[in-house]
Amino acid sequence: MTCGRLAPAEAGEESVSWVMDCVADGARIPMRLTAVREGSTLAVFFALHLTDPGKAELPEGICTAQTAELA
Repeated sequence: MTCGRLAPAEAGEESVSWVMDCVADGARIPMRLTAVREGSTLAVFFALHLTDPGKAELPEGICTAQTAELA
């Protein structure tokens, strides 16, 4: 498994984003994760695509919209 940092999402008071590459049955499966803090609440969003790893995207709009519901 390997990890790498991504640009943080524009959501919440603080956020961090990263990608983790896992291997299952010889196939590389990237997981994209974003953790967002809004006040005392921490939310974690993630995306993976088992059949087409190239489609593992976590749209920033999802993080922004869901974090707005926490406020």
